[in-house]
Amino acid sequence: MSDSDNSAMAEIARLLEVVRKLRAECPWDREQTVASTARHVIEEAYEVADAIASNDNADIAEELGDLLYQTFFVAVIAEDESRFNVAKVAREAADKFVRRHPHIYGDVKADTAEQVLSNWDKIKSEEKKDSRQRWRPREYGTRPARADARGEARRKSAPQRDGLARHWRGAQEGSRGTRRG
Repeated sequence: MSDSDNSAMAEIARLLEVVRKLRAECPWDREQTVASTARHVIEEAYEVADAIASNDNADIAEELGDLLYQTFFVAVIAEDESRFNVAKVAREAADKFVRRHPHIYGDVKADTAEQVLSNWDKIKSEEKKDSRQRWRPREYGTRPARADARGEARRKSAPQRDGLARHWRGAQEGSRGTRRG
C-alpha cells in the first residue's frame, strides 16, 4: 500500500471509531435503527450532489464525509441489531464492483464508456433478476427540506458547471441517466 492509502485507511478507521463511540454514548444515536436512518442517508446524498454542482472542492469533501459517516452509521446499527457488519458491506461492495467490471478483472472487451455501461446493465439485470425493486421514492417523499434549502443556496451562489445540476434534476424526475448502483 502507498503512503496515501495508509493515510486513508487510518482516517477511515478513525471515522469508524467515532461512529462506534457516538452510537454507544450519544442518546440520539443509540435510539436510531436502520429504518430510521433512511431519510438522513437520502438527505446526505442530495447534499453531495448539490456540492458537486457547486464545484466547491471543500464542500464536496465535507459532504462526501457526511455520506461516508451515514454509511458507517447504518452498518454499525446493523451490527448492533445482529443483521450484518461493516466488513460485509465493504466486502460485498468490492465484490460487486469487481464483478461489474469484467473488462478490468476478467476477459470481457470494452473499449468505450457505452460498452462498459451496457455490460454493467446486463450484469446488474442478471444479479437483480429475482429481487424486488429497491428504490421507491414514494416511500421517502420529496427532497428533505434542509437539503433543499442548502442546495438552493448553493445553486444561487455557484455556477452550474458541466450541466451536472440539470442532470441531477433530470435524475430526480425519474430519468435513468448514467447512474450506477
